[in-house]
Amino acid sequence: MHSCTALALLLASASCAAAVRVEFRVEEWPSKEQVMSAEVLKTLKGGTHPALVNISGTQYVRKSDPRGDDIGIALETLASSIYAQMGTPAPDCHFYFDTQPAYQLCRFIPGLTPLVSFDDAVKSQVKRHFVLDALIQNYDLSGNLGNIALDGDGTAIRIDNGGALSVFALGGWKFVHYDCAAQLRFRIKTWSLEPFTLWDFQSNTFLYGNMSADEIIEQSREVIAKKDSILSVFSEQFQDERRHLEARIDCLNAIIESQPLMDLTAAPETLQNGLPKNICEGVRSQCQDILGKIAPAEKNDDEKNSAAN
Repeated sequence: MHSCTALALLLASASCAAAVRVEFRVEEWPSKEQVMSAEVLKTLKGGTHPALVNISGTQYVRKSDPRGDDIGIALETLASSIYAQMGTPAPDCHFYFDTQPAYQLCRFIPGLTPLVSFDDAVKSQVKRHFVLDALIQNYDLSGNLGNIALDGDGTAIRIDNGGALSVFALGGWKFVHYDCAAQLRFRIKTWSLEPFTLWDFQSNTFLYGNMSADEIIEQSREVIAKKDSILSVFSEQFQDERRHLEARIDCLNAIIESQPLMDLTAAPETLQNGLPKNICEGVRSQCQDILGKIAPAEKNDDEKNSAAN
């Protein structure tokens, strides 16, 4: 699906994300030799065993996948880049595809406190970017406590974005065919062309609180207005990921502009054992013309993904 060459070309154009507070230029990142020989200060918590490293007096967090799954680490880097396009606090990271192993290097953010519970003040911050979380399907924000942290100023930062876009947090391709009758634990990890996670993520009330239709519409319009900027993080050589996200954005636009407006909210207790029929049918009705324009060959790629899982 993704070749190493395509990945290299992708990251050559999308390696520089806006930081939480600081913007880097590509030439300001350490060389690959410096990254590979960095002084390891300590190992941090996380399934990929990230390390706090020192490079020329500056601290970074260096991460690689112990299974050699470069794609997963690359997509995590791109997810942080997408957040940067929307002004969502997230790490500033660069991906090194030509090191052994491939590394993600992120600017170290001092004074972070990983969160295992969320009070109303934190929820109010996190929910401001609910639609973007749902759109890029960053499901592990709620599945693994500690992936959101507070900095010294009390800003909630999405510090670990593995599991966004088309890969699972622990590696492997997500399912792509959404079954409205499936249990939530399967649906919430399905990277469908339709953005069904707009409803499934509403089950995470401990993280977002309760979303209103007005909040969803307002955030959706902000995302849609920045569609080109969001898609700019992908190179032309990485069309499958870009195309998939573009379809989700276009479907989102059709959904919030539907007349009469379809129900944008769902009670969490109605989501566990299946997506409500009216929502499932409504989304597919609004998105059918958009998805009908996708070339048959591209649909076949999705079939291969589904079969592989």
